Formats: sequence, C-alpha cells, structure tokens
Amino acid sequence: MVKLKEDIKIKSIPLRSCIACRTRMKQSELLRIGYDSENMKMYLNRGNGRGVYLCKKDECINTAQKRKSISRALKISENDIDYTIIFEETKR
Repeated sequence: MVKLKEDIKIKSIPLRSCIACRTRMKQSELLRIGYDSENMKMYLNRGNGRGVYLCKKDECINTAQKRKSISRALKISENDIDYTIIFEETKR
C-alpha cells in the first residue's frame, strides 16, 4: 500500500491596501486608523468596525490629508481626525 503525502496547509498572509497610494502590503506593515462613533474618538491599530489602512510614510499621510480620504472612508468630519497622532505613530 502506497502512502500519499498529506496536504500541507499554507497559512495565507492578510493583505490590505493603503488608502493614499493604493499599494497592497502585509496588514502588519500598515497603520490602521479607526473611529469610534459612540465615544467620538479616533484610534490606531486596534478595535472593531470601520477602519482604513495607511502606509507609514509621510507622503502617504499628506496625500490622504489633501484628498480627505480618511474622513470620507470613515464617514466622519475632517475635524475629527488628529493627524499629529498619526505622524507620531509613524515615527515609532
């Protein structure tokens, strides 16, 4: 009797696209920005619900800010987004 090799399960790597430059990268390489509508707070890299992914490059953050991509995708006002927190997070 011939034994067959068992199927090898390959774990897929989640890919997401940057909202500014639209390049696809690993989820771990991008910064996730979300908004909690109940507490009216923006959060980074955690939480459930609606969120957007952004490269950790200054050019992408500036592009998203000029296009108002983050506020449009999260369906919130541009005033609710604190870009200083996003810039600080990219420096880490």
